[in-house]
Amino acid sequence: MRKLSLAAACVTLAIAMPTLAQSPEDTTITDLKKELQALREEIANLRKLRDLDLRILSDRLDRIEKLAERPTKQNTKFGPVGTNSGIVRLENLMTVPAYVTIDGMMYTVPPGRSRTLPNMQAGTISYTLGGEGMLTGPMRRTLVNP
Repeated sequence: MRKLSLAAACVTLAIAMPTLAQSPEDTTITDLKKELQALREEIANLRKLRDLDLRILSDRLDRIEKLAERPTKQNTKFGPVGTNSGIVRLENLMTVPAYVTIDGMMYTVPPGRSRTLPNMQAGTISYTLGGEGMLTGPMRRTLVNP
């Protein structure tokens, strides 16, 4: 029985020897292959992150460009805030008296002079112009946005 167990031990040892007896070169190649595979996976993951970052940056740039294309809102006021009236200046550059009718009210302006009309209601006005020997038809003009 002793011979049988010794024989079994020798067979077991012979089977195990090739595993234990791997050359250092084989171990190094196996380790290098594992390390190479790990590096390939890391590079693939880094590429995915880069692509994601580029997509995010591209989306942000698109949003910024759309904002830049939108017209900006501007508020312009003439005179103090909250007033709905303004000043109209009539200037006569002719050598004859001028007649101006604004919203049914007639104003005379001497030759080469000007006249100021304070507290005119902001918005659209109707007017006619004339002088000695001339007359224009009714006109409409917006003085100030209401």
